[in-house]
Amino acid sequence: MKRLLDYDPLTKTTQYLHIDQVGKAVIESIQDTTDILEFNQKAAALLDRKRDMWFVGSIPIQTCQKWAKESNTRVYSKEWMVVAKRRIQEREYRKLNPNNIKL
Repeated sequence: MKRLLDYDPLTKTTQYLHIDQVGKAVIESIQDTTDILEFNQKAAALLDRKRDMWFVGSIPIQTCQKWAKESNTRVYSKEWMVVAKRRIQEREYRKLNPNNIKL
């Protein structure tokens, strides 16, 4: 059974509650990242590497939370920033760093 808990129009995040046969409850968060990825592409196209500050990209909050959970850190902590700098270079997250700027 899947039940809608919340929808945040600002972050476009939807939360659902799942309850399985044995009564275990799980909260699932899904974020529509289409706008973020389009913004990253448009910002990358406008970059002038000689004159501008280099825009790396925006990271969806769901991805930030995933990285924090995988690395056992708090989102936006110093430890998490080290993880984020490494992860944003990976091929899987290429759309978050469209200019492939090394950090």
